[in-house]
Amino acid sequence: MSVFKCKMCGGTISFTEGATIGVCDYCGTKQTLPRLDNDKKANLYDRADHFRRNNEFDKAMEIYEHILHEDSTDAESYWSIVLCRFGIEYVEDPKTHKRIPTVNRAQLSSIYSDENYKNALNYADPLQKEIYEAEAKAIDDIQKGILEISAKEKPFDIFICYKESDVNGRRTKDSVYAQDIYKKLTEEGYRVFFARITLEDKLGEAYEPYIFAALNSAKVMIVVGTNKDNFNAVWVKNEWSRYLALINSGAEKTLIPVYTEMDAYDLPGEFAYIQAQDMSKIGFMQDLLRGIEKIVKPNKNAVLGSDDVFERMITSAYKNLAAGEFENAERSINAAMGMDSTDSRAIIAELMLKNKIKTPEDLPNSQTILYKDSSFSNAVKNADPKLKEELIGYSNEQRYRTACKIADESGDKKAIRFAAAEFGELKGYKESEAYSIKCADKLKRIKSINIIIRILGAVASVIIISMASYLVFNYVSPVLKWRADIQYEKGEYEKAIELYERIPEYKGVDTAIEECKKSITYNEASVLYNEGKFEEAKEVFTELGEYNDSKEMIDKCQEGINNNLYNSAVVLLENKKYDEALKIFDGLKKSKYKDSEDKCAECRYMQGTVYFNQEKYSFAITEFSKILTYKDSQDKCAECRYMQGTVYFNQEKYSFAITY
Repeated sequence: MSVFKCKMCGGTISFTEGATIGVCDYCGTKQTLPRLDNDKKANLYDRADHFRRNNEFDKAMEIYEHILHEDSTDAESYWSIVLCRFGIEYVEDPKTHKRIPTVNRAQLSSIYSDENYKNALNYADPLQKEIYEAEAKAIDDIQKGILEISAKEKPFDIFICYKESDVNGRRTKDSVYAQDIYKKLTEEGYRVFFARITLEDKLGEAYEPYIFAALNSAKVMIVVGTNKDNFNAVWVKNEWSRYLALINSGAEKTLIPVYTEMDAYDLPGEFAYIQAQDMSKIGFMQDLLRGIEKIVKPNKNAVLGSDDVFERMITSAYKNLAAGEFENAERSINAAMGMDSTDSRAIIAELMLKNKIKTPEDLPNSQTILYKDSSFSNAVKNADPKLKEELIGYSNEQRYRTACKIADESGDKKAIRFAAAEFGELKGYKESEAYSIKCADKLKRIKSINIIIRILGAVASVIIISMASYLVFNYVSPVLKWRADIQYEKGEYEKAIELYERIPEYKGVDTAIEECKKSITYNEASVLYNEGKFEEAKEVFTELGEYNDSKEMIDKCQEGINNNLYNSAVVLLENKKYDEALKIFDGLKKSKYKDSEDKCAECRYMQGTVYFNQEKYSFAITEFSKILTYKDSQDKCAECRYMQGTVYFNQEKYSFAITY
């Protein structure tokens, strides 16, 4: 009996012999089935479906067409070609958990006019036809939305195609080279589609409408790569193969492969008759620009960023800063600074990012001393009149607050003189004049006290010291202790410590100071906890030992740590990074946190399914055998053993096959 794999998730489909539809055991989706009358056809289908599920649509399409060459009445092959032409990828809806289609290869023509779709309906039985028509309607609705968005996009001159990240999520060298080319082309006046910057403000949105619009409008595509694998990466090939298809259909477009650190013979076979450019050669950029100018003329009057990309980067940066999404903000700011490092808004955004500030109004609270910072000075210098006034206001407010704090709290002569000088420069700003008078009076009092002390010391230093010690200990110390206790009750622990330290020999002061320090530490730990910095908070609470409810807070911190780990593991699981997710869930399982044990099983189940689909049956057996009571793992394990045994049997390794 044949084994059918789900076209959406790769799971096993339950069906009755001879049926043309079935239901996936894993995702529960009802779907059509091919007619398999021999092992060769079954193997072709399995291989083609594998490529299609991995978004290698061109490879899959070649195999489906081969099947049709053998049997021109196979409805499922026609339908599968439709899925490849429109780049259909099935994803799980987080709300309904149903598998829904996404379009990765939009077309100008409707699915209803596609000849393969018409043939699928023509050769389908009534049950198949019903499913084909329902899925076609969903795809058509999505495509209409894509075309509606793309129609509003401004046309591009050039499309840069490249691989952005490697398997570890790190930026590739291809991306760096591509950005250098992008910068040069925009400086020349071209409007260039470069995903890293052009799609920066589209985070959280579907990219296909914008990619589709750019592919269709751009007169030139530059494909950048540093190795064979990157040129043939799934989504890179998806873009350049679609562009070649437009060229082959008669569109006046030109594709230019650009490479370095590799042999030209390793370029994709499709580029064999296309002139490629070697980036390592002297004069490469001049040759590239001259070649492009023959195809599309640049706008010599264009200003860098005049195509609204820079404005979009700035808008995106401030939007992400306001939301506290600093990592996303950093990407937008870096892109904006790369386009114009002298723009005041970009400079201020970078300063806000450095201080983790959400709005410009918070700049007076930053750790950076604004009026002494060179970047801030450049921002003020380059700002328009309105922004310049705002920035100077932020700087003045910061200086004013600092000077006020010194004037109110400090008794140091040098510090008060500094504050007085600041108020002098801020003359007319808020209560600067009144504070200047206050500083002057304070300096006079300090001077008078110093004079008196010197006179008294000269007359009767010993008597004065003795009497002063007596008065301080018997009269001043109790008052200071009382004032310090009040500050302690108010939670002003640092002020309390300052008062306590003035009477170090007074009874109970050492204990009081220690209590204040513990309270300050406790508050700092509480702040860390409230900010979600649970590991740091836990360390501090642990140091406090039995103080207050520190032991209880340690447990709460651990709960927060576990919750963060759990959530990160859930994200990894959703992103199909099963091994990484398993490590975290396995650690949480020991403390019986939430449903970590079930999540471990789910990770192993999904990883086992991946291995099975990759035909790595021995690896799959390892995973399923550890969770035999989870879902249908026992059946999966048996199926893996059967498949591995079959592999060995076909290889005539009968002794190995026997063990399975």
